[in-house]
Amino acid sequence: MAKSRTEEEKKRMSNIADRMRLERLSRGYTQEEFAEMLEVSSRQYGRYENKKAGIPFNVIFGLRDLGIDLSYLLDGVTYRDQLIRHCFQTMPQDMLLPKLSVLRNASHDFDTAKEQEQPLILEKMINIVNDLLKYGKEHYYDPKLREVQEIRYDTLFYEACRDELIKKHSTAHRPQIK
Repeated sequence: MAKSRTEEEKKRMSNIADRMRLERLSRGYTQEEFAEMLEVSSRQYGRYENKKAGIPFNVIFGLRDLGIDLSYLLDGVTYRDQLIRHCFQTMPQDMLLPKLSVLRNASHDFDTAKEQEQPLILEKMINIVNDLLKYGKEHYYDPKLREVQEIRYDTLFYEACRDELIKKHSTAHRPQIK
């Protein structure tokens, strides 16, 4: 059973590496540029993408700081998708069905509208999707996301303490022995 867990973990890390590569490419960066932004060597970054090394927390949080959705990176589902799915599952039908009906009609209107009318229809559709996302944000709680946030704060606190200790005990502050 432990072997299957190891295989499962390898597959998960492989998927994370694949999504990491896709995110880098979609933003138009080379491995070297991305590595520099993440403050790792390009060789080490290449090892992450090529599934030769595990991806440490500081790199994952660095990716988040670059605007990559951690939910997507770790699970393959964007936070936005989770909010929409949650909205469909929990929004009362008397609120949801009219919005979906307007969205369906707007979609049909968009296909048949003149070119100058399409931006207004598209704006209407975007507003409906944003309403659904807003509802999702107001009513959604994901313990995994909270856990990741807590790990991030713990990591930042640890790094700040470590840096302070290094400053206090660095050789520059010690008297020289002659």
